Amino acid sequence: MDKGKMDENEWGYHGEGNKSLVVAHAQRCVVLRFLKFPPNRKKTSEEIFQHLQNIVDFGKNVMREFLGENYVHCGEVVQLPLDFVKQLCLKVQSERPESRCDKDLDTLSGYALCLPNLARLQTYHFAEHRPILCVEIKPKCGFIPFSSDVTHEMKHKVCRYCMHQHLKVATGKWKQISKYCPLDLYSGNKQRMYFALKSLLREAQNNLKIFKNGELIYGCKDARSPAADWSELAHHLMHRNGLARHCRPEDPGSLCTELWNPSPLRRLARRHPRVHPGQTGQSEMWSKSS
Repeated sequence: MDKGKMDENEWGYHGEGNKSLVVAHAQRCVVLRFLKFPPNRKKTSEEIFQHLQNIVDFGKNVMREFLGENYVHCGEVVQLPLDFVKQLCLKVQSERPESRCDKDLDTLSGYALCLPNLARLQTYHFAEHRPILCVEIKPKCGFIPFSSDVTHEMKHKVCRYCMHQHLKVATGKWKQISKYCPLDLYSGNKQRMYFALKSLLREAQNNLKIFKNGELIYGCKDARSPAADWSELAHHLMHRNGLARHCRPEDPGSLCTELWNPSPLRRLARRHPRVHPGQTGQSEMWSKSS
């Protein structure tokens, strides 16, 4: 990437979470990940560089040990022209979800994390016949702490993600509580893992996105109902598009077997810290309540 010839018009909004925003290049299979902060909380350039470098080091020294070198892209920290970053920030602002605009993209340091865009394949020449599917899952923290330093009893019974679901629905960020629970996904129990994937498909929020030839076809979209999103996804995956032959529009669970197959997900389930035998996920709680 020639940092001396950066054109903001060649980049587009890709997505964002609570702490970072990602833009993708229109032609090359590369993305840039920028940190973002509340307007009144500024960081020095050195702090931002170190934050990004820590992400790279964590990928190299921890995640590669867990998942294997073939499944982890660590990226590299790059410093970009400040004028490019400022113009890019203005360009993508209108595409950002309103609920995410409480934080601003870092435009002062010029640092970003450069990574491959795994939603596209540069060397794939048959996308018009066999579209490229990319499934992005943000599984979240999947264990309950045992430490005596955690004094609130509820935190020893319910995972952080599920507690935050109630908070986010109460504050209006999401319309309804998802049945997905990380404890199910990491349980190693195929039935519970299947339930977790099915719950993600039914209520994706910002934890599941599916791309087709680099374009988002399923995931978090403001003012779109989960039912509308699922119908659109089913349309993309029907036989005539050369994809899932067993996809049924009325049953999100028909895709779960395909999501379960990739070995990184199985590796992650095996490597993740085991929960206490008495701890249950949403799958068991919902089965008991029904």
